[in-house]
Order: sequence, then structure tokens, then C-alpha cells
Amino acid sequence: MKTCSVAAPGALGDYPTSCHLVCCVVVLVLLFRSLNLEPFLVHLTLASGFTVTDIFDHDGAAYVQHLREKQIYDQTLRIPYPYSERDAQAWIDLNKAETKRQGRSKNWAIRESNGFLVGGIGFGGLEFGQSHGAELGYWLAKPYWSRGIMTEAVQAVTAFAFTELGLVRVQAHVFDFNRGSARVLEKAGYNLEGRLRNFYCKDDRIFDALLYAQILSR
Repeated sequence: MKTCSVAAPGALGDYPTSCHLVCCVVVLVLLFRSLNLEPFLVHLTLASGFTVTDIFDHDGAAYVQHLREKQIYDQTLRIPYPYSERDAQAWIDLNKAETKRQGRSKNWAIRESNGFLVGGIGFGGLEFGQSHGAELGYWLAKPYWSRGIMTEAVQAVTAFAFTELGLVRVQAHVFDFNRGSARVLEKAGYNLEGRLRNFYCKDDRIFDALLYAQILSR
């Protein structure tokens, strides 16, 4: 049977051998698995104590709980209604696959300090290393509205896009009647660039979009 040989103390300057390193890695992997820990690829802390982190497998129930609120559906474009467990799992799986493809995440969860998911924020049309700009999207569970949480999240993610992702432009389209979302963007430092006539079609209704953007100051 093969065994790892360990040098006597001082023989190699008391540095651990490759056997020691392998053993340490194995122990850490087993520890993380036993504690069901998952490494954060993104972790932004907001002034309110909420955080922006990656999306995890165990978030499905929170998605279903919050996105059964029809008003969220009414004010967003691609969130299905009624929202099901299958919809939540499809979203989680899509983000896992996209993170694996690109090597990092671009859609994240907004969480309470205890880790409970209460919203989402992220970028569409973003190819890391190729895109110079991206489309920002977000939602927040209704009990958390009007507390400044989303404004903080938009500010933090926008700064992250400029400093860490190399973007120079972040834009967001909002329904023209969604004044709350427009105010979030305005308070987060976005500028209104224009009204797009008859831009959206949802539930057999055609209506305008408001285009907001923030660019990297040079």
C-alpha cells in the first residue's frame, strides 16, 4: 500500500508536504458538506443590514411565497403568474447554468440579515468580458416596499457593475405607470433618458416604457 512520506521537522523548513495539503483540502470539503455551507460568489452589504448575494437551491420556497403577489406580476415583465414551485426551480437552475457558463453570477438575491430571500436584482444581456453595458432588473417582496431597501440595492449593484464588472453603462426600462420603480432609479442616481412609445405589450395591453440609465463618470 502506498503511503505519503513526511519529512522530519526542519528537513524542508517545516513547510507542509503535498500530503498535508491534500488532507487539509479533503477535511475542508467534508466540513463544508457536513454543514451544508455554500460559498458566496457575491456578497454586498447594504446600510440597512440587508445583503445582496448569490441565489441558492434552498431559495425556492421564498420565491414562491413572495411572487404569488399579483402586484409584483403586474409591474414586471417576465415573472410568471400564478408563480409555482416549478417556476422557482426553473429560475434557480437557469442561474446555476448561466453562472457555470460564464464563471460568475449576474443575478442575485436580496436577503434579510438572517439570510431569508426577500427580493431579486441582476443584469440581462450581460456577457462578461464582452459587454460594456447591461439591463438592470429587480423586484422586492411587498412587505418590504417603501423602506429604501431597493434603492440601496440598486446603488450597490450599480457601483459593483462599474468597479468590478467593467461596465460603463447600466440602464433600466420601467412601465410608465410604475412610479415606485421610477422613483427607486431616480433616488439611486439614474437619469431619465426618454419615453418609449408603445414599447410594451402585456396581457393584451400596449403601453409606454420609461428608459433610465446611469453611466460611469470618467
